[in-house]
Amino acid sequence: MALFQWFLVAVCAWLHREQTDLIAFLREENRVLKSRLGGRRLRFEDDERRRLGELGHRLGRRLLAQVATLVTPETILRWHRGWHASGRTGLATAVPLACRHTFVRW
Repeated sequence: MALFQWFLVAVCAWLHREQTDLIAFLREENRVLKSRLGGRRLRFEDDERRRLGELGHRLGRRLLAQVATLVTPETILRWHRGWHASGRTGLATAVPLACRHTFVRW
């Protein structure tokens, strides 16, 4: 049983290291891309704001403060609150309006 536990610890340590390296790479990539903007404002599409808001909400403000470099954590959480407050959740909003009208007619 001790051999299995050591194996499990080794696998977990390897996965942790891999995830840490991946996060470090993505942070640096975001910094480089942000510096290339040269102070220009980055515009996000509704779908991009929705995805960032959903993922950012899962992370929470504390972790977002560590990883969010393109916009502030408050902005990401505001996108999430705004998306849910407007009632635009679920599959129905992912379907274009013209298609929804077609489905309703059937």
